[in-house]
Amino acid sequence: MANPKYDVVVVGAGPGGLCCTALLCKWGLKTLLMDKNAIPGGKAITVERNGFKYDLEP
Repeated sequence: MANPKYDVVVVGAGPGGLCCTALLCKWGLKTLLMDKNAIPGGKAITVERNGFKYDLEP
């Protein structure tokens, strides 16, 4: 490819993917982060039930 759209594609928006993507962007690389879910965080997420927030993690 003569002119790629991204330098790196990171698959998975869990804690590792988020950290990796942040570092790659800090180093100046054009980075795309992809995940199957609409909300990043992998299994470490916050959900709200009956007005209360719960942190869920693996």
